[in-house]
Amino acid sequence: MTNERDVRRALDAVDDLRGEIIRLSQTLVRFDSVNQPPWGNEGPCQAFVAAQLGELGLQVDTFTPDEVPGLQDDPAYLPGRDYTNRPNVVGVLAGGGGGRSLHLAAHADVVPIGERSDWTVEPFGGEIIDGKIYGRGAIDDKDGLSGILGALHALRRAGIRLRGDLIASSSVDEEFAGSNGLLAVVRKGYLGAAAINCDGLQFLLWTANTGGGPFRILIQSRADAPQPTASMRRVQAACRNALSDLSREWQARYWPHPLYPPGTPWIMRKEPIEVRNWEEGLANWNWQSHGPACGVGGYVTTLPGQDRNRAKAEVVAAVERAYESCHAPDIHPPRVEWVYRFMDACEVLADEPVIATVREAYHRVTGQATRLEGGPRSDLNVLALHGQVPTVSFGVGAALSGRYAAHGPDERIDINSELIPYVKTLVLAIMAWCG
Repeated sequence: MTNERDVRRALDAVDDLRGEIIRLSQTLVRFDSVNQPPWGNEGPCQAFVAAQLGELGLQVDTFTPDEVPGLQDDPAYLPGRDYTNRPNVVGVLAGGGGGRSLHLAAHADVVPIGERSDWTVEPFGGEIIDGKIYGRGAIDDKDGLSGILGALHALRRAGIRLRGDLIASSSVDEEFAGSNGLLAVVRKGYLGAAAINCDGLQFLLWTANTGGGPFRILIQSRADAPQPTASMRRVQAACRNALSDLSREWQARYWPHPLYPPGTPWIMRKEPIEVRNWEEGLANWNWQSHGPACGVGGYVTTLPGQDRNRAKAEVVAAVERAYESCHAPDIHPPRVEWVYRFMDACEVLADEPVIATVREAYHRVTGQATRLEGGPRSDLNVLALHGQVPTVSFGVGAALSGRYAAHGPDERIDINSELIPYVKTLVLAIMAWCG
């Protein structure tokens, strides 16, 4: 149990370190750690994080995902990424004994800035305007790294000695459904009795994540022709109809989920399988071909309760049935390609003690209540499903898209209402959990 004097001392330490925490957040934002699959530029940011953890007295381990033995044979591994100069960083603060271990996880990579003209500030400037820090990654996920490092600084300033071990990980390649970075952390044995995935929005407690991913279906004539043929169009329409039927089936079977009521913004998709027609050259396809090509592209969203392999198989089977129904021997059997990772949907039991720990810490800091919800695709499943670690995702930011939001132009974090309360919440959660 944490006594009141320790709590007060720890919270005062965050206030004393306010300027340092702000500068820390600015420094992290100023690293251009963009992920552009298959490559990424996380190296310099990760070197800074490693140095910080070392100065704070943690035992530091740096390794690239492809240095973890057997990772590339893991069923959850996504092939095709290049991890040159892209190390994970893990720090362990050994406890004095008699407490529970806790894993705080964040990711160092960020999405590209998009159109530079859409920004009113320097995307990697870390500029402060009206009490807000601006820059790519300010709330996805440099806020998570700032929260973890800020909490560690405050614990040291306050002289708090933990009983349980504290694991702090900064992984690479989270964006674009990467997940190999945190998967490598988990497979190397950095787990914890519980974990906080420091990546989320609105101080919500996300206890689930959606799964799925983008797909493309190639439809091609066996005979050369100057443009898509009538048979190709027939197969294209049949595939669309079959996937629409499957989407309605999933809607009835899986989507009445208590964590994802109708209108939940974190689903981001209006229906389980969204489809559209496309026509283009074959530059983006990984096989030899001739003749015209067209197809169907789209996005699959799965909710907790849907198995990844079964969902993918049902999509492929629907396309196969559509092709057979067309009786089109002049058309090659349509090919289904999964673009990036097909992520696992995941759900953590609502009564896991770590959830209550974070909830109570947030209430103590802000006087406000937070809610349990299902979140979007994230690395929650890597810890909770593949690592079997009770995990909750918890972060700041107002929205997933649009100006000022994660992935949007002028991304920003509010110092007074987001950054500082976030650090304080993590401090109290660490103390309460580890002892």
